[in-house]
Amino acid sequence: MTILRVGLVQLNSRHDRAANLDAIDSLVAEAAGRGARFVLLPEHAPYLGPADGYQAGAEAIPGPTSARFAALARRHGVYLHAGSLVERTDVPGKYANTSLVFDLSGRSSPNTARSTSTTWRYRAGSARASRTAWHRATQS
Repeated sequence: MTILRVGLVQLNSRHDRAANLDAIDSLVAEAAGRGARFVLLPEHAPYLGPADGYQAGAEAIPGPTSARFAALARRHGVYLHAGSLVERTDVPGKYANTSLVFDLSGRSSPNTARSTSTTWRYRAGSARASRTAWHRATQS
């Protein structure tokens, strides 16, 4: 019988992206140090805060954040489910809430879970995300 030790990272992400990423680095290292071979991050691990921060931090995939997660998986020799990232789309004002999985060498899976219609709506100074159906999309 093969046993796969899984590390479930609980993270209280905030609006400070740099602090969140530093915490992720430490928590993935801790999980790997405890023997985890598959580490899972929560949704919106890199950023959780006001909508304008999602827009400002949206990036193409591959991009700086996905590259950082790939390096983490490679450095610690783990499979890494990177929670979700806000991916920039070709449509202005629309973003995808995208989940990536990296293998031991830091390569991302060719199958990526992506919400294709995340839009940000502003009302009376507050923002909320509106998401619809998830589907699997192929990433080249």
